[in-house]
Amino acid sequence: MDLQITLDTLPSEVVNRICSYISPEDLLCFRLCCRATAAKSLHQFGQRCFAYNRFLVTSKNMAILEAIAQHDHFRTVVRGIYIVPALFEGRYSMDQEQYRQWASQSRARRTLYPSRARRDDIEIPDDKLREYYPAYKEAVADHLDVVFSGRLRELLAYCASRFPNLSSVGLSHYNAERQDILNIPRRLHCPGWKDLVSRVGCDPAIPWHITSPFREGDPNVRASAFTALLRALITPGAEDLALQELTTCQTPSKFVSSCSGLVLGELDLSSEEQELILARLESMKLDKLHICIRDFSGQKHPEYYSFMNQVVARAAPTLSEFRSMRSPTHEGYEYAKQQISWLAHHASFSQLNRLELGGICTTVEDFKHLLSTAAATLRNARFWDIYLRVDNPPVASEDCARLGRRLWREMWNWMGENLDPSGMTMTFLHGPGHGGVRISDRLHGFKGTHPITNASNLALYLKHRSHVSFKQWISQLRFEKLIFKYSGDSDAEYSE
Repeated sequence: MDLQITLDTLPSEVVNRICSYISPEDLLCFRLCCRATAAKSLHQFGQRCFAYNRFLVTSKNMAILEAIAQHDHFRTVVRGIYIVPALFEGRYSMDQEQYRQWASQSRARRTLYPSRARRDDIEIPDDKLREYYPAYKEAVADHLDVVFSGRLRELLAYCASRFPNLSSVGLSHYNAERQDILNIPRRLHCPGWKDLVSRVGCDPAIPWHITSPFREGDPNVRASAFTALLRALITPGAEDLALQELTTCQTPSKFVSSCSGLVLGELDLSSEEQELILARLESMKLDKLHICIRDFSGQKHPEYYSFMNQVVARAAPTLSEFRSMRSPTHEGYEYAKQQISWLAHHASFSQLNRLELGGICTTVEDFKHLLSTAAATLRNARFWDIYLRVDNPPVASEDCARLGRRLWREMWNWMGENLDPSGMTMTFLHGPGHGGVRISDRLHGFKGTHPITNASNLALYLKHRSHVSFKQWISQLRFEKLIFKYSGDSDAEYSE
């Protein structure tokens, strides 16, 4: 008698291999066939649906996270947890008409080409608004209660002791639907997100403009969520946790210049907690660290800048990837200057492979000192919005422009002599007085760099596409224009 092969008789290894080709949505349906298929596909289901997840800060999402932590199998497959700290761009007190406008804009942004969307799919009619607006108020109240009542902190502390294989934690500012557009890996899921979208009539989890200014409740929420993550690392029961990645933003590399960041003045950590966290991070030997800080006028907490600098310095010896973005404004520039100067003399990036820096203000010597610690291992670098400064810069705009050109030439010469990366990107470079330096890459479209992406004011080196060395490439860079501003109403330009 021939043996009939069914899903019940197939080995678990074969069933798991079949499940690897099924989408997460279809995998859920597949598990409903019978108990045998549910049992045999358990491991693949856990890997596909619970390994890496984003969680909105709502009661329902926290209940999902707690249920995963209590499951004997699913808790062992969790590798990454990312908290989406703010909803509705931090706009927690919109009236009904303001919400209609914001929700309509959000619905338009749900497509790659909003201008092509149908008007009926974007605008919210009155009958639907009467349904969505109370749901928005309810979602905001629930969201703020979870953040500030301590429930988020308690749950993250519990999870730190329940996820033995957790390797990556941080904040995230993107939802699941837009991840293809933003080049975010499909492995990340956001449980409960679709349900919230259907209740409030729009996408509450992604900013309208990634660089939009903070709203009334946004800074407190982000800082409170990050504080809860850090405190979870030092809770009893989390001693065996071995993190490899810590991030404050999780922005894709191609959008790193548009990071949303922390406001450090809203962190709430005692000096004892800071010391415990620093010791814990040092013992974990992090592999990847992404620190994105958003400064704003009136911020008066330099102790938290010092704390974040020490986080970088303690983790630096084992890091293979470091990304640091700042958005310094008038007062923030002073902290940005101190940060790089301090790191240049206290951090040693002896294993660094990838470095991304943006929005920093530093001297040539400090910048050289910082890069010299990673010179032997650095293979990929991205520099965006870098300000080279000097003490007592010239008053005249023309003199500042010439000085900025000379400083960057000195920096490039040093890079050519001491670095040998596989790839480097430089754009939006500045000299003293915040004068812009416009780069001209003469190998653009020839043997050196990519002919399409290397536009004006962007220097891009790719070793695998080039027939010249890094030293030859960086030595041929020129200054197309030097753009500066003086204390007048109009802009001025100085051409080489």
